[in-house]
Amino acid sequence: MLGVTLCGLTLRNPLILASGIRGNNANLLIRAAKEGAGAATSKSCSLQPREGHSNPTMMDADGLYINAIGLSNPGVEDEILEIRRAVKEAGVPVIASIVALRMRLR
Repeated sequence: MLGVTLCGLTLRNPLILASGIRGNNANLLIRAAKEGAGAATSKSCSLQPREGHSNPTMMDADGLYINAIGLSNPGVEDEILEIRRAVKEAGVPVIASIVALRMRLR
């Protein structure tokens, strides 16, 4: 495979698992690495846990699909544990995806 350097990280190849595809726990990040990913990106995480939108979160609109999960995630405290384990065991760079949510002041 073609090794690359990206932002100072050396990857064995340019294939990077996208955020939210299968990166919602350490086991899946590690599995992506074992299956050949050059790096793995965690599911986006916010400071506090978020439930996200209730189902259905996907709808068909004349052959187009619209997806709105609502950024469901366990929050930073739980996500850090998953990412630390993945960093130790994946053997590839693990990229943490974070989301900053705007607070509404009243």
